[in-house]
Amino acid sequence: MSKHSSNSEKVDVEVEVSVQSAQAESTEETEGGYGWVIVFCSFVVNFLALGIESTWGIYQDYYLSSEILGPSNNLRLAWVGAIQAVGVSIFGLPAGKLSEMIGHRWTGIIGSLALGLSLITASFSKDVWHLYLNQGALFAIGSAFMVIPALTIPSQWFVKRRGLTTGIGVSGYGVGGLVLSPVTRKLIDEVGVRWALRIMGILTVVLCVIAFAFMKPRDVKRQASSSTTSLTLSQILKDGKFYAVYAFMFLHIFGYYIPTFYNPEYARVRLHRDGTDSATTLAIQAGLSAIGRVLAGWLSDYVGPILALTVCQVLSGIAQMVYWPFCDSFASVSGFAAVYGFFSGGIVSLSPVFLAEIYGAERLPSIFGLALSGTIPGTLAGPSIAGAIIDANTSPDGSINFVPVQLYGGSWLIAGALVTFGIGAKRYYNRAKSSASAE
Repeated sequence: MSKHSSNSEKVDVEVEVSVQSAQAESTEETEGGYGWVIVFCSFVVNFLALGIESTWGIYQDYYLSSEILGPSNNLRLAWVGAIQAVGVSIFGLPAGKLSEMIGHRWTGIIGSLALGLSLITASFSKDVWHLYLNQGALFAIGSAFMVIPALTIPSQWFVKRRGLTTGIGVSGYGVGGLVLSPVTRKLIDEVGVRWALRIMGILTVVLCVIAFAFMKPRDVKRQASSSTTSLTLSQILKDGKFYAVYAFMFLHIFGYYIPTFYNPEYARVRLHRDGTDSATTLAIQAGLSAIGRVLAGWLSDYVGPILALTVCQVLSGIAQMVYWPFCDSFASVSGFAAVYGFFSGGIVSLSPVFLAEIYGAERLPSIFGLALSGTIPGTLAGPSIAGAIIDANTSPDGSINFVPVQLYGGSWLIAGALVTFGIGAKRYYNRAKSSASAE
């Protein structure tokens, strides 16, 4: 065995022992109480920050069909949504570090103000490139500084029910998409896209600032001293499991957003449905995503987050590659949206739980932020590549062959599942080996 391999396995053991001892100490304390207030606040933040992000497909379809910002195409507009989505990945590490320095509350308030301002300034845009700056970049910064605190703080308050409570908080994303998709479409139809953006911006600032005002760490003194007892960045980077986690983050995200971006267009072009029906597919996907996040989290408390995460990726990939191409009615498209939303929702809720199990909860904001940087290429380029594939398969009469992009999206999710399966298999092997040595 090489020296590098030996050192890596040593770090793996040290990491697992450290986390197990921390979790044993935490489970001695009573779970719940004010923790449920934290879960509700996390739900509200995800409802707005990620719920609004999930409605980008409605804005993209409207900008494309109305030409309110001038003639454009899927590739140009998809970059705005990609910039939105990549924000948590790019700014996740600084958002996590800031959360550990000044607290989840103030980090989230800063993010809420930035995200609200991004939507309000987007309402004054005259060209697509303006959206890159406001509805894209500024939105991305605000989203990161809201989502990282909201996703990671429930793990401080719960251990035995960590999967369930994290799933409830993250389900705000799905419920937000379910509610905000038709609301956004209705606002655009009734008051125009510009006032729709302003209304959503103001709503975000008011509700999310209030939600973050109630967020606090479980034990301020213990959190303040955590840097002396928890893992350092150098230890994490020497841990072989972290690179496998990073590979999972890198791979699956290339295909994750494809239905969110392009199922509304599929319904409009392939099935000749209007904008309202297209928005309905997003609402269905978001609603089932909310249920999937909670149930996947609950399941992970019993079977473990690695197995649950792997299953969610496999079934999400199969839904894109096998189910979606055969949708020839609005009912079947809605069914696909439901199936994909349910299983893909579990990927989001289980990712922080997965990391908390491996590395513990105290340093989760910065570790999760670091791991999320692996999603930058896929989040930024995945939907745009898909847009280029769709444009390349668009006939002069406007008809589109969606099969290539559906296969493209599903294959990335299957690849991510293979990685998490490998992580689980290696973890099982190490535990079996450790038990055999103890005997």
